[in-house]
Amino acid sequence: MSPKIVICGNYGVTNLGDEAILDGILMLVRRVWPEKPVTVLSVRPQETIALHGDENLRSEALLPAGFRSLVRGIFSGSIWRTLDVIRNCDLFILGGGGLFTDERMMAIVIWSLQARFALLFGKPLFCFGQSVGPL
Repeated sequence: MSPKIVICGNYGVTNLGDEAILDGILMLVRRVWPEKPVTVLSVRPQETIALHGDENLRSEALLPAGFRSLVRGIFSGSIWRTLDVIRNCDLFILGGGGLFTDERMMAIVIWSLQARFALLFGKPLFCFGQSVGPL
């Protein structure tokens, strides 16, 4: 069974606030679709599964946004798995937190890239609990 819901955010980096947001998103998704497969895009997929996992939760790596992470993603195959998960999903949720801020311009690139691929594949994009700024 292929994943149909993808949740993407700053997960797997031991940020308590972001992990709490993911818990909230998962709780809401499970209320509507208790058995639906969900894939979380994470910096550390195995740690995300260990922290939030259930039998219907999967995790893959975020799409690479830098040269080194791109090379690593190509050679490990994670980039192709992640693109396949996004290509086959029914809904792409960009999880909340302070993802878009002018204090960290690379963050805007990273999170925009994740969402852009969902849009390129024609997937519905839902931004959940985003804070924006200061700009």
